[in-house]
Amino acid sequence: MEETPKYKDIPLKIIDETQDPETAEQYDYYFVPTYYVDNEKVHEGAAEKDDIRRVFEKAEEE
Repeated sequence: MEETPKYKDIPLKIIDETQDPETAEQYDYYFVPTYYVDNEKVHEGAAEKDDIRRVFEKAEEE
């Protein structure tokens, strides 16, 4: 966040499938982490810094 302070205002919801399986079952995923923006899957699986940046940029558009 220090590199991109504009991302701090994007709301995040983290769902741990072991702690909240009912909520996790509502999403279509196989690998974790999986990122959704407005119920659209935008990335699934291992994530590099550039992948996370693309997720945040997509969230900014919405």
